[in-house]
Amino acid sequence: MLPIWSNWALVAVGIGAIGVALRTLRVIERQTKATEIAAKAAEHSSAATEASVEALINSERAWVMVEIGPIPDFQPDPNKVQFLWIRPTIKNYGKTPARIRQIAARAQLVPDGQSLPPIPEYPIGPGANLPVDVVLPPSVPIQPIMLPISGQEFIQVQQGDIFLYVHGFIEYLDFSGAKRHSGFCYFYSIQAGFSPSPTGFYVELTAPPAYIECT
Repeated sequence: MLPIWSNWALVAVGIGAIGVALRTLRVIERQTKATEIAAKAAEHSSAATEASVEALINSERAWVMVEIGPIPDFQPDPNKVQFLWIRPTIKNYGKTPARIRQIAARAQLVPDGQSLPPIPEYPIGPGANLPVDVVLPPSVPIQPIMLPISGQEFIQVQQGDIFLYVHGFIEYLDFSGAKRHSGFCYFYSIQAGFSPSPTGFYVELTAPPAYIECT
């Protein structure tokens, strides 16, 4: 049998070992928390860096948009073959050149009571669906598209029997080489009564998303 002092020594050793183990666990816990904090900080830093890069690209990149200005005062003669030619303007509103790769557009007539289809279509025929390779500097407008509307069709538009839309998209590359897409859709709105706005083309805010998608 061990002497009494030996038993106390064993107890002391046991308590000491437990203390060391507890201190070790606390150290490991602190290290684990520090590692988690560092990982979260790195993740936030990476996200912040990506956001900063994206913001810089957006501030310097090309932004190609399409607009339709006023059209001529076209009053067609129903006894003659006449055409109204609509020429949308393409302009780079960004700070760096855009490399335009494709232009698609059409003038679409929709009977009263119907709507634009959910997905735009660009069939072969009058209009434009052009693969191109054009560098467009900032603030330089171009008008490569000519869309015809016959006099007879325009008379129906003026009478409200059919509705006239002009829609399409521009595919282009920005300075970073990223592929960009600018969709557009305009509606020919005939103002009447006491409306202060002139008759003409206005952005169609209710167009299906596929018509006005921009990246």
